[in-house]
Amino acid sequence: MKTHFKLAVAAIILANSSLSVKAQTEAKSESIKEIIYSAGVESGLTSGSIREAYKWSLGGSLQAATPVTRNIFVTVNAGYQNYFKDDNARFPAKADIRLIAGKAGLKYFPLNSFYVQAEAGADFLLNKSETGLQRTTAFVYAPQMGYQFKLSGMSYLDTGVRYERTTNFNEDLNSSKVNSYVLRLAYAFLLK
Repeated sequence: MKTHFKLAVAAIILANSSLSVKAQTEAKSESIKEIIYSAGVESGLTSGSIREAYKWSLGGSLQAATPVTRNIFVTVNAGYQNYFKDDNARFPAKADIRLIAGKAGLKYFPLNSFYVQAEAGADFLLNKSETGLQRTTAFVYAPQMGYQFKLSGMSYLDTGVRYERTTNFNEDLNSSKVNSYVLRLAYAFLLK
């Protein structure tokens, strides 16, 4: 498990570094923004069959958005999410689900501060033995839309809503998908 996590973090750092160099090379003739970094808190409501045992989640994430053109950014994202078990459920879960995610995608600004974003990657289960799930890794994808509010200087409040869905953490149970609607509030900034 630690190896998977280390590989995911290394891949995100490598992807961000190579995309930054490529974007800077392609963007010499255009006046575009610098890399946008953000750190945020996230909270979500589950959907689908997982909702029977888990109602909500809380976590955080770090994101880097590298410009490719004036309106399009390549994103890399690393985060942690805890899905809290519902002790009042008809069939209560054994334990909270704790996930670390690594995702990459595109962020498009069709208007000044409004964006749509799509990311895909992997969710890594940190407590497989406690939850009784069979797999430690699942594919995850997340379409999102949001708005960046200008704060001061080169900083923003980044608000986004996404739908996040994984493949199964169990081979035979369709109920082992972790699906949720997530709100992200982040402090975003540019470095010169």
